[in-house]
Amino acid sequence: MAWLEGLWSNTDDSIHVFTLWQKTNDSILYGLSWRINGKDSIPIQTNEIHSVNEDIYLSIEIFGKNDGMPDEYTLMSNKNGEHVFERENKDFPQRIIYLLKPDGSLYMRMEGTTEGQACYKETNLTKIR
Repeated sequence: MAWLEGLWSNTDDSIHVFTLWQKTNDSILYGLSWRINGKDSIPIQTNEIHSVNEDIYLSIEIFGKNDGMPDEYTLMSNKNGEHVFERENKDFPQRIIYLLKPDGSLYMRMEGTTEGQACYKETNLTKIR
């Protein structure tokens, strides 16, 4: 997923969010997400895609939640530019999907259930640099 490196910004949300992905070594891709509130930049979460043996994981630490413990997802599918990460028996989202579109933009979808109801959140991201 080296194509993920760079600065991305959402294009369709009322809250402007940026994510900067950087390769730290051959097996780790690190991301930092923040939102803009007026003149302030507010960190939201860190993301890490890393490999252990043959498996690939997505770890997400949302600041102020889970006592600093990241949620970990396992790459379950990687076909035609679509990367599907899943985790079971956890709060929403249970699945995170990244899809690199032909125009170079990134479609991201989080899906699962909350209180027994199916739900999802999707966003489109544009690479700024």
